[in-house]
Amino acid sequence: MKKPVDIAQRLEALLSAARRVRRTEGLGAVLKRAPWYFFNRLFTYQRWYIHEYELSNARLWNESDFSPMVAGYLFRVVSSNEEADALESQGLEFRSCSPYSRQKLDRGGIAFCNFLNNGLVNIAWACTTQKSMEYVKSPPLNINFANGQAAIEGVWTHPGYRGLRFNQYNLYMKHKYLLGKGYTKMYSWIEKGNGPSRRVSLKCGARECAEFSIIRILWWEFWRGNSCFLELYRKCKKKRPHL
Repeated sequence: MKKPVDIAQRLEALLSAARRVRRTEGLGAVLKRAPWYFFNRLFTYQRWYIHEYELSNARLWNESDFSPMVAGYLFRVVSSNEEADALESQGLEFRSCSPYSRQKLDRGGIAFCNFLNNGLVNIAWACTTQKSMEYVKSPPLNINFANGQAAIEGVWTHPGYRGLRFNQYNLYMKHKYLLGKGYTKMYSWIEKGNGPSRRVSLKCGARECAEFSIIRILWWEFWRGNSCFLELYRKCKKKRPHL
């Protein structure tokens, strides 16, 4: 069961997202998106795919087939706030522009980051515990964390560096890292209109195992999906908080 996210945490997450957009796309993009953000708090309709990854596939892969198409990048895996503090002391910072970073790192979340010229160009998260999912916008899935399963979320690439395989490399490194930690499967959810992410995911061996849609009106949520989604669906008797 997800715990409530308090107002201060929600505000910090909103400001974090706004800072990221301002840094990468400018103040005009923040002002343009603001009305849509508030409208989506009133009403949302989205369609998604659920992708399943067999981590053992990575044993057959060559890193060079996934590496970014630019030189000089730094890839880092961060699994605690102490590690993030150490990274910041080297001029590599990501928490201020990734919502709920501190909370997720304290609860089993792992950040996979690509940096270029000391700036964050790509990030994705792996949730390895139910507690780390408390701060994630996710479908109500029953991911078996105790049996070697994990969830991918919070994937983002700087608009100026999209199409250069940073996300593809990040996904490759998640496979290698989690496989080395004893995990066997990962799950992600990709919006139907996000063609680039879907193509990268399928290229990295994902199986499109389910499809679902969500309608959200104020604090009410309505989920619909195919039979595969219903098998993964976990009904929550109490209201799930909106992040």
